[in-house]
Amino acid sequence: MKKNNFVIINNEKTLDIIKMKVNEENYILLDYEKVINSLYKSFSCSKKNVYNQFRNDFNRCHYFINNNIEKNINVFSNYFEFSMYKYSVKPYIIFMLSNQAIMGIALEYLYKNLNKKNLYIGELKEKSNLIFNFISNNNNLYLKISKVLRLFTILKGNKDVTIKKISINIFISLNEKDKVIILYKILKN
Repeated sequence: MKKNNFVIINNEKTLDIIKMKVNEENYILLDYEKVINSLYKSFSCSKKNVYNQFRNDFNRCHYFINNNIEKNINVFSNYFEFSMYKYSVKPYIIFMLSNQAIMGIALEYLYKNLNKKNLYIGELKEKSNLIFNFISNNNNLYLKISKVLRLFTILKGNKDVTIKKISINIFISLNEKDKVIILYKILKN
């Protein structure tokens, strides 16, 4: 059987996490400016609040620059302080996209999708960090944000049971500033 060489882009109205099968993917495109504005408003339009949240989240997440892990917040911050000159991206935008608030957008679409009672989205039972991977090449800067969560229910006796694992990847080109791509994929339990 011949495989198709195209990707179907969905929207939040066609996302149905409950019906999705293992290895099935669902892509949603969002407007870059709307995402940035929404995130910035969530920080009360304060660059100080953005940076404080980034500092709070730094040790809870994994940060990579060109596939090399960066564990020092000062080195990471200094690298992107120069982003304004090299990539024409303001540092507060980098910090705003580098904290846990960005996952709120992806989660919002999942929660809108759950119209059934007693279904929840949450952390895996085993530890799974939010991963930020910045790729810089040819004066372009890309960001891939990754997290695996689970869809679960709670049975009698307060026992939680995982129904599906959900891989969420967010892709952003910080040079093009056009679209934010969210990829939802169902993984094997």
